[in-house]
Amino acid sequence: MPRPAAPKLTRRTLFRTALGTTLAAPILGAGGLAYAREIEADWIEITRHDVPIPHLPRVFDGFTLTQISDLHCDEAALNIDLAAACELASAQNSDVLVVTGDFSSYVTPEKTPRKLLPLLQKLRAREGVFGVMGNHDYWGEKPEILRATFQKSPLRELRNELHIFERDGQKLYLGGHDDFLYTYPPLSKLSDQIPPGSAAILLGHEPDLLNDVSDLEKYALFLAGHSHGGQICWPTGRPVKLPYGAQTYSRGWYQRKNTRLYVNRGLGTVGFPMRFAARPEISVFTLRAPVSGVENS
Repeated sequence: MPRPAAPKLTRRTLFRTALGTTLAAPILGAGGLAYAREIEADWIEITRHDVPIPHLPRVFDGFTLTQISDLHCDEAALNIDLAAACELASAQNSDVLVVTGDFSSYVTPEKTPRKLLPLLQKLRAREGVFGVMGNHDYWGEKPEILRATFQKSPLRELRNELHIFERDGQKLYLGGHDDFLYTYPPLSKLSDQIPPGSAAILLGHEPDLLNDVSDLEKYALFLAGHSHGGQICWPTGRPVKLPYGAQTYSRGWYQRKNTRLYVNRGLGTVGFPMRFAARPEISVFTLRAPVSGVENS
């Protein structure tokens, strides 16, 4: 299928995002602005989810996966302790820890590795730490700067590739899809490697991939970020503005055909260092196998 026409990301685009967020001031009021900047931006919520996975071998029943997203480690004014957040994610003691993109906001050789590497070195999980790139990770100087940083850390980038977990001869597949706003790789290259009737999880950055790709049916679970949950929302939780790539799916659970999508609200901020009705999030998933040989729907 043709690549969607993604808007060009420039510093002017970021300025417009910041301006749009600032215009939320009349919505929040002075007290709301202080809360959004000084309290909620660093008030991490840990969400926990039991997830039935069709075809999941019984030996993987109870397999745990912790997700974080959207660190934006090099924003100039950051109102979250990312080091503490990464330690908290690791403290969930999961089998796997994943990062679904936007490690940085502007990739630069002077700043990005210095800020990012200490964070990545805090990440740990029993069977590995994995990640995929986001749109901001391609914005700036070469993304190879990030990849060189990954190589010095526990994190393994899944760049349009699979990792296979094996227990007692049974398999669980974890796929990573590179950022589709910039590289738009065909998902079929990944999906074709997964045998029918297998249990598979997909990592991606933009959740609207769920609308644009027809061969997601092999993945029971798709984990994404990108939206920040709206970052600035009305008190009802409805986002004031959403980025391209998260226009349809902004936070929490969705389902399309056989694929369940979870959109993590992320940890960092972009454009303006505050959050309102969109707390930063660490999500923890416990996979559940079908009971007594009956597939979960």
